[in-house]
Amino acid sequence: KTLEAFAQRKRVKDHPEPWHPYTPFQMSTRDSNDWTRMRKGGWWLRRGIRFDAMRYWYQYSDFARFPGITYFKNLPELICKAQTMDVHAVVAAMRRHNEVTFVESAAFWATSLVGLVGKPA
Repeated sequence: KTLEAFAQRKRVKDHPEPWHPYTPFQMSTRDSNDWTRMRKGGWWLRRGIRFDAMRYWYQYSDFARFPGITYFKNLPELICKAQTMDVHAVVAAMRRHNEVTFVESAAFWATSLVGLVGKPA
């Protein structure tokens, strides 16, 4: 299915199909916390559909949402962009974004904890 089909699913209340093409749990197997397996290198690339799930869920991660992220199609394009990039401006924008979102995250989790426990801290 296309991502547009899943986007349309979000707009239809009580639709029988899931909102997302992958669950977050498809990124890991039961033995994903087996550190001896991870040490062999490239363990997460050998997981077939899990790589597609990781690629899908990445768009919702904090890493993909930072301002100033520069995208490139290949190594030569990266090198060209790196020569003209204002690294200090990118770092400053990312730092400001991180400071703001950290405050928002802390407030969210504090409110959630109060909701779970039932008492303000």
